[in-house]
Amino acid sequence: MTDIPDAEQIARDIRTNLDMLEEERAAVDAATAVREKAEKDEVAAQQAYNESIEEVRKGGLLTDALLERFNHPVAKRPGRPKKPAGKPAGASAASA
Repeated sequence: MTDIPDAEQIARDIRTNLDMLEEERAAVDAATAVREKAEKDEVAAQQAYNESIEEVRKGGLLTDALLERFNHPVAKRPGRPKKPAGKPAGASAASA
């Protein structure tokens, strides 16, 4: 007859495997919590940065041209007319 492990050994093996899985799950939960906190911190930092940029803009110390010069994305704000490309507004009348 083949060797059949006794029930106690099977129970110990199952318990050991369950304990290992529980430890792995706890480690994953901890890593997930750290990642979520880092994501929240990143969002808060970006928001603070955006608020600082807006505050400096309101003070008139920072312009879109300056931001573009340093490769900073410039937010499109409504209500600002775009400058036409080409000749200045009075140039066509002066040349005629």
